[in-house]
Amino acid sequence: MQVHVKEMKPHEWIGSCGNNQIMIRQQADSSGSASLNRPFDLWMMSLAFAVAESIRSYATEKAWDLQSLQVDAVDEVSDQGKLLYVTFHITAAGLQKEERDEVFSAVRTTCTLLRLVNKEIEMYFADRLANE
Repeated sequence: MQVHVKEMKPHEWIGSCGNNQIMIRQQADSSGSASLNRPFDLWMMSLAFAVAESIRSYATEKAWDLQSLQVDAVDEVSDQGKLLYVTFHITAAGLQKEERDEVFSAVRTTCTLLRLVNKEIEMYFADRLANE
């Protein structure tokens, strides 16, 4: 895979991968609002998607009845701006508690993108259905 980022004009960047393009950073319009996708936002979204895709794949492999899936990633940053941890709030409807526990544990080691994250950054999984 090859990706490209290109500055279209000062402070406006576009990224592409194959035939897909996304505006990474765009200048504010005259009203002061901007349609921004900062690199960190894209990284967090990619992490959430990678976790979701790994959960779906694992559940499919196990032939579990995963009916719907939502993954929200929330970061915690120190006063100095250092990323301390990311918590994935996961709603995996259709899976039993034991299945959710197993898949969350498995995803920690099977999700390629998670394995690339610096070991100093803690990764937590919060099961939104645990109290049901």
